[in-house]
Amino acid sequence: MTIASFINKISFDHLENRKQIYKYLENQFY
Repeated sequence: MTIASFINKISFDHLENRKQIYKYLENQFY
């Protein structure tokens, strides 16, 4: 795995985690 694809994977995982956090927060507040 190259460094670039490793970084892409990290940022993609980070985006997915952020989406799940937003969903969780929306469920808490609405």
